[in-house]
Amino acid sequence: MSGQVILKDVNWHSSKDMRVHAFEEPTGWVLTLGRAEIFTYRDALTELAAHSDEANAFYAPTLLEPALTHLAEGLDLSFVLVFDWSATGEKRLCGFFPFERMRNWHGLPIQHWRLWQHLHCFFCAPLIRAGCSCVVLQQLLLWAAQQTNGAQLLEFQAISAAGPFATGLTKALATQRRSHWHTRRYERAFFTPAASAADYLEATVSGKHRKEWRRLRRQLALKGDLELRVLAQNADAKPWIADFLRVEMSGWKGLEGSAMLCDAHEQAFFTDAALAAQAGGQFMMMGLYLNGQAIAMKCNFRAAQGAFCFKIAFDPAYADYSPGILLELDHIELAHHTPHLEWLDSCAKPGHPMINRLWSQRRAMQDLTISNGHGLANLLLLVTPPLLQVKRGLSNLFRRLRCRLVHC
Repeated sequence: MSGQVILKDVNWHSSKDMRVHAFEEPTGWVLTLGRAEIFTYRDALTELAAHSDEANAFYAPTLLEPALTHLAEGLDLSFVLVFDWSATGEKRLCGFFPFERMRNWHGLPIQHWRLWQHLHCFFCAPLIRAGCSCVVLQQLLLWAAQQTNGAQLLEFQAISAAGPFATGLTKALATQRRSHWHTRRYERAFFTPAASAADYLEATVSGKHRKEWRRLRRQLALKGDLELRVLAQNADAKPWIADFLRVEMSGWKGLEGSAMLCDAHEQAFFTDAALAAQAGGQFMMMGLYLNGQAIAMKCNFRAAQGAFCFKIAFDPAYADYSPGILLELDHIELAHHTPHLEWLDSCAKPGHPMINRLWSQRRAMQDLTISNGHGLANLLLLVTPPLLQVKRGLSNLFRRLRCRLVHC
């Protein structure tokens, strides 16, 4: 593959935190690193992120490094790298799995590995070289079976339920005969462009709603100079970042204390990630400005031929004009004119009322728990799902009984 990074003369035992596992079938090597070593492989990770079966901006170095710097304090993290031979006979990075070691599973003191998902990570598909998902995942499962640290399970959450990665995972689980449990299946809004933004909106949104939003835009424009601004690739992103943080702080997140300005670590993560992405041509930001002041802003992180929608915010002083929806309409228009942009992942919660109204497509998602192949793990996955179902049923029954007693 052109442009791929080949790892030569790797010192496999250069750190006490490095552990290597070799397997006869399938052929390959698994290297486990601590956080101090992971970015010695920055170039290889960047190349892998650009050629993965599932694009994931959150695990690419641009976002991963700021997350490790600002959002990982006190966490037990390990990074699993899967290598294989290249066509020229040299070692090649084919898989990357960032794991957090957890010590509680559904209220039980069960140790397990969980794909790391910090507060601002909305997609957890590991980075796996295109066309290699099945073999890389088999190697990971073999690695998990040989661990002696007491971790019984692997948790893959917020991963896609369709596509090449999901297909490779299904095949790997079947080949290795691994017990697994789909703990959750859901969908979230997804976007691919139509022939034009007008065609897309006509097919997605009723004429009544489109007419109402045009009226709101006209009413808002009566208050002054209303303009859409888009961050240029070579522009300084710092004032845009400051505007976004201010607008987010002005809304409900500021009142709840969940705006990024309320936490110095979150603010630093967003600032560093946005600046790094902007420098690499991977950042998209746009804003609706009234009389020179931002009243709604949105930002995305690019990944391969798509982008992940990170945050949207609006000034509640203009809530009567639905500035968030107006900006999202502009976003749809912009997406239809952005070169090499084939899809957008909303990263929104399932059933989100605003984005589900505007975006007609859905991305199938899943959370999956996988056995390490040993008896205790298999037993846990056999008995836990029905026990949790009984627990939920009893909780619902007691809640209904309490309600009846209160109203008697």
